[in-house]
Amino acid sequence: MRFRIALLCSTAWMVTACSTASEKKCEDFCADGATCVDGECVAVVACTPACGAGQVCENGACVPLLASACSAGCGACEACVASGGTATCTTTCRSAETCNGATSTCEAAPACTPACGTGAVCQAGQCVPLLSSACPLGCGDCEVCVTDGATASCRTTCTDGQTCDSVSHACVSPTCEDFCGSGAACVAGACVPVAPCNPGCSAGTACQDGSCVPILAAACPGGCGPCQVCVTAGDTAACATTCDVGMRCDQTAGSCVVDNVHVLYLQGPYTRGEDVTEDCLGCHQSAADQMLRSAHYRWAGPTPGLVDRSGVPVDTGNVGKAGLINNFCVATPSNEGRCAECHAGYGDAAAKKAAYQLSSEGRRVDCLICHADLATGYIKAVKNFGVADVKPASGCLPACPATDVCTLRAGAPVCVPYATRLPEVLKAAAQSVRRPGRDNCGKCHFYAGGGDNVKMGDLASSLAVPAGPAVDVHMGSTNATAPRTCADCHAGTGFAHDRFKGTGVSLALVQEAPLQCTGCHAAQATAHPAPTTFGNHDHSARVACQVCHIPQYARQLTTKTMWDWSLAGFKDCKYPGAPAEIIAACVLDPTSPAFGTARASIGGDDVDYNWQKGVFHMRKNVEPAYRWYDGSGTHLTIAGAAAAFDPADGLSPSRPVTLAGPVAAATDTGAVVTAFKRMIGRQAMMLDGSFVVVPHLFGAWSLWGTKPDPTVQPPAPANQMIPVLPATTTSPTAAKYGSYATYAAFLDAVWNDIMSSGAATAGQLTPLFSVPVDAMSASADTTEPTRTRVTVTVTHALTVGDRFNLMSADLQFPPGIKVVAAADGTTLQYLETARPAPLTPVRNTAATRGFRALVRGVDWDWRHTDMYMNLNHEVMPRGSALSTCTECHSGTGRMCEAYADVPAGSRPFGVAACP
Repeated sequence: MRFRIALLCSTAWMVTACSTASEKKCEDFCADGATCVDGECVAVVACTPACGAGQVCENGACVPLLASACSAGCGACEACVASGGTATCTTTCRSAETCNGATSTCEAAPACTPACGTGAVCQAGQCVPLLSSACPLGCGDCEVCVTDGATASCRTTCTDGQTCDSVSHACVSPTCEDFCGSGAACVAGACVPVAPCNPGCSAGTACQDGSCVPILAAACPGGCGPCQVCVTAGDTAACATTCDVGMRCDQTAGSCVVDNVHVLYLQGPYTRGEDVTEDCLGCHQSAADQMLRSAHYRWAGPTPGLVDRSGVPVDTGNVGKAGLINNFCVATPSNEGRCAECHAGYGDAAAKKAAYQLSSEGRRVDCLICHADLATGYIKAVKNFGVADVKPASGCLPACPATDVCTLRAGAPVCVPYATRLPEVLKAAAQSVRRPGRDNCGKCHFYAGGGDNVKMGDLASSLAVPAGPAVDVHMGSTNATAPRTCADCHAGTGFAHDRFKGTGVSLALVQEAPLQCTGCHAAQATAHPAPTTFGNHDHSARVACQVCHIPQYARQLTTKTMWDWSLAGFKDCKYPGAPAEIIAACVLDPTSPAFGTARASIGGDDVDYNWQKGVFHMRKNVEPAYRWYDGSGTHLTIAGAAAAFDPADGLSPSRPVTLAGPVAAATDTGAVVTAFKRMIGRQAMMLDGSFVVVPHLFGAWSLWGTKPDPTVQPPAPANQMIPVLPATTTSPTAAKYGSYATYAAFLDAVWNDIMSSGAATAGQLTPLFSVPVDAMSASADTTEPTRTRVTVTVTHALTVGDRFNLMSADLQFPPGIKVVAAADGTTLQYLETARPAPLTPVRNTAATRGFRALVRGVDWDWRHTDMYMNLNHEVMPRGSALSTCTECHSGTGRMCEAYADVPAGSRPFGVAACP
């Protein structure tokens, strides 16, 4: 039996229960009628009459004025509230009230009668016109955009004590899920007042919901432990805890301290990540709704700085990772099974869709990847659309079967059934949730692009526990006011899940005002009291802070600076032009995880080869590239033309096609010289510049995937698979891989399929026809009795010999994507692996579509590209920053690229001599 002991616990549940050792801070937010002072929620009670000179109002009483208390005074409907040595002005009005400035009293906000029409909102009883630019990101449920002159903001429509229900999109009275305010407690699912005992209870009694009940010394014969008291109710006596929900007993101190409230609510059992999320929604439905409309979840959002190559804004509110092109793994369409490893949602492996492609269901949000302690072993599946998974331990010999996972038990690695281990990890992860730590953000952002520090160059595991400010002056600082987590800088206002801060040309999403150094540092800090001026160049206005304070990036770990896809596909590393060092270093053991890879130091770079990805260069201590930047940039999408195309574009490294980059010029107002990482690549592009091709890299019939073995004989398993690429570059056997004169010819055919498949899935190719499944038939082939002849009847006018790709939704058409030729004017025929009798055609839930097959050298070929990424981390202390003029102004220095398009006579000192 559990009793609430009001004598020993404060009635302010949201503030501090069992206040002897409360540690709950204002990050938990204060209820109406309370404010955050010195880390604690304290009640706001106005003093009547008002306090005189030398006094301040503290919880309804006038107390002597502290020297520092509200020295500037407080305004109408505000009270100066003090706690300890801290005082602050706070409103005495509740959320549904407005301040009457004439009487300095809080009054109910009047409604507008009649209701405001389109283009106006109700504000303090008056219909106020909406500005065309008001609240550009929109407002959430139960919110309205209100204006005050040129200022607009989202304001809740809920009255005091109400919350917004995300299902009905209406304001509702709170339940215990929303937590109870001061003077109330959660009882049987409802918030009820907790009455104090007045007068206080005498010795031998305790206060229980307004009544003094006796404490019988002998009623609990075994005695009670720390944080417990023996109380009676009628003829019953029991030890009752004095700790409120979300608290635990410190056995040493014998007092209650705040603990993780989630341990009490998230008990499981859980078999899927969605099960955990559904429990989270019991208290945090609004957070899930915010997440569903966030750029983190949608992989799309507003891009106000995005322009096309002519400088025309192209923000549709729906641009983002889901539709952008880069020169790393290029794009997500058709590759979501792997890409979803870094998506904050749970996909559907059966439907072969990532979460961002599915309907907006709150249970699809992955709360754990951002909020759980990842030391619990929680991960997202690497190759299965981001579903919840278990990080295996190492050391299990022999290796665990597919149904088990290696797990430490009593410090020793043992194989444990997956069905047992996953629920354990999910429960531990759920009960560990807290504000996102560096490990949560770093799980995706440190390892983007396929490895530690690979992509951005200034985001690496070295920032998780920086070895001092030389690594990063912010994350490595010992200053108590410095950022401790990524969220300290990047969390949006009110920690809303759809309001993250930060943007850049490589991913130009803006959910809230972009971060600026001057948000924390004065525009002219003490280190720069008198900016040096050369002609019209005031450095404080024309040079970004990062230029001097990030003189090199990738200072701790190497980063990728070049990626050539055209050389992928050689599992023995003997690609055309392969250096002897790479061939000698190649891992040729097919059982090794590193099979088909090699690394060698060549010309000062770490040159890597990977048969899946081609050649890339890794470098350390890289000097940034410098360009003029005013917040605007261009970035190619999967549907965007590569350029106002010149056939020479991309043919040489000196003339790359820019996928993403700043577009400002030195003469543009507000443009500053800015430091970037420049990434160069070589990838597939249409010869007419119509689009950069999306390759199909992951899944069935992809470069990295498998395909059915055509030599399998019935009744052997019809779905037995072989790799799309053979283990060696010797001439592929005709039976499994077709008859090709050389491996290069075979590889060209594979690339054609991969490019056609990816482009079709990404919507870059238009279907020429769509065929219902009942238009397909199958029969035994008389010439090859082990195979089935499939006939597809179409309405599209065919020419004999025309080549097409046949594909169903999400590459489900066995064998994935099939290149076929027209047999006559209305039918396509091809041979497929035979299936056990009776022979049946391939059946699909969606109609099969036909696409024009892309051919290398006719439709597409390899082209050189580049892209720019903003640098904002690995910031060096000022003692290590650039400090001499010649580091930039030397004629061969850092600024040459920024002034490449500026006539020599208009360039500043030391840059005129740049080539």
